[in-house]
Amino acid sequence: MITRKKTPAAWLLLLATGIASAWADKTNQYDYAYGIDGVINSVAGFELARTIDGTALPVPLESVNAVHCGGGKIYLTDSTLSRVHILDAEDYFWITAINTFDDGNGGQITLKNPEGIFLSEELGELYIADTGAERIVVLDAETNSLKRLITRPANMAGVTNFKPSKIAVDTTGRIYFVVQGSFEGIVELNPSGDFSRFYGVNKPEINLLDYFWKSIASKDQKSKMAKTFAPSFSNIDIDNEGFVYAVTADTASEKMVFRFNAKGENVIREEGYIDLRGDMTRFFENRTVSSAFTGIAVTDFGAYAVVDRSYGRVFVYYFDGYMLTVFSKLGDMKGDLRDPSSIEWNGYDILVSDKTLSRVYVYTSTAFGQAALMATEYFNKGDWEQATKYFEEAIDLNANFYAGYSGVGRNYLMRRDYETALYYFKMAGDTGMYSQAYNGYRGIWIQKYFVWFIVLALLGTGGIIYSEIRYARKNEL
Repeated sequence: MITRKKTPAAWLLLLATGIASAWADKTNQYDYAYGIDGVINSVAGFELARTIDGTALPVPLESVNAVHCGGGKIYLTDSTLSRVHILDAEDYFWITAINTFDDGNGGQITLKNPEGIFLSEELGELYIADTGAERIVVLDAETNSLKRLITRPANMAGVTNFKPSKIAVDTTGRIYFVVQGSFEGIVELNPSGDFSRFYGVNKPEINLLDYFWKSIASKDQKSKMAKTFAPSFSNIDIDNEGFVYAVTADTASEKMVFRFNAKGENVIREEGYIDLRGDMTRFFENRTVSSAFTGIAVTDFGAYAVVDRSYGRVFVYYFDGYMLTVFSKLGDMKGDLRDPSSIEWNGYDILVSDKTLSRVYVYTSTAFGQAALMATEYFNKGDWEQATKYFEEAIDLNANFYAGYSGVGRNYLMRRDYETALYYFKMAGDTGMYSQAYNGYRGIWIQKYFVWFIVLALLGTGGIIYSEIRYARKNEL
């Protein structure tokens, strides 16, 4: 074999190629996660299985603003052609498309640029955010016939326009929707359609200095002092316990992902290695860009996925904020996103809609992804044995699955096996949970050897007393 000695120019070219490859891996890596040392390589948790676009439907599809699954069906909203497509959730075959309804008086009602949709299986109703017509259309889930229209309530306060964009409904019929660009919070309506409140707003803070300046300011100055009552939410979802999940595309917001309880307080858990802000701020195409979330979807067992418009990334998190995996990106190759608009779970699969490309990508979970999801599902149910089994299976498939080590450690912590828990928390680099396990381990260790502590203390005390007595006797002599 003949080898050629590399010239200095060749070495420089090789070095530049290596640097370029490393940078490409940093910015466009398809599957990765975050660990104790930042970005780490990861086995793919999801892979592209199919694409739903106009070629798969017997009627045109111009844009996809929202995708929603429920009742064994998939619902797609096409805001450009003002219609809703319904597909089978198992085989993905097209069932029908709806855009007009009988109003009950011999007339027709037509959708106008719908942007959101939600199925309430408990109530048997399909809710469509008919954005262009500034109303909510409620249909019978079985017949798709019109049941009622909800327009702006007479008692609605604030300056937010009644232009529902993304919508969610709880089991009692309370309606939650976001208006794009609104800073007053999520709009909550009673089941009757009356206005209830703005939901998820910031807690008011008393500031005497602000109060003083407003008391002497002009009208123009006061308008400039107007406070932001809430982030500009871009999308919402609701879990089976009634917690409302929301995201914002506002990169200046202190928080990007929210989980609101009945009081409207953000109770999202952030125990992972990084904040729930996606890739945060990175250098992208000669400009600094932060993640901007445009979709969120939550499972019945608390795992949730968010999609980022800035980078086209999909981030999958456990209920406690640990990251399972990251995949997808912006681009022009097969499976790449361009303008992601919403995200939804279909079992263990993830559906991501792209408004500009007018399609929905179906990402199916791999063996690793399914094991990781099943682990957190059993953990959420309190079945520690099964959760440990699937966490260990996920770790066998992906040695860099740090969240899995922490998950196994938590299961052993629940069983009060503190020594084993310490080992796994150390592997995960989970300092917070390691401290909890160590406190438990120390408590058991002290309890186990408590008698010996007492014996040593008594011996020590006796020794001191004996030495004091001897010392006193020597002084007497």
